[in-house]
Amino acid sequence: MTERRMVYPGEELGGEEEFLAGPGTYVEDGKILSAQVGTLSYNEKEHMVYVEPSKPTNQ
Repeated sequence: MTERRMVYPGEELGGEEEFLAGPGTYVEDGKILSAQVGTLSYNEKEHMVYVEPSKPTNQ
């Protein structure tokens, strides 16, 4: 799975039975959820899902 898209806090990313929860995620009731706004990424070698944080824009 190589999907990369924007995710938001609390958004379901997958299940514990298929992936490990990586940085920027947390587990609740067997579901991996986003802990922050950012880009959804997968490490297929380690079967890990994680969220790369969005960079703030300078105003």
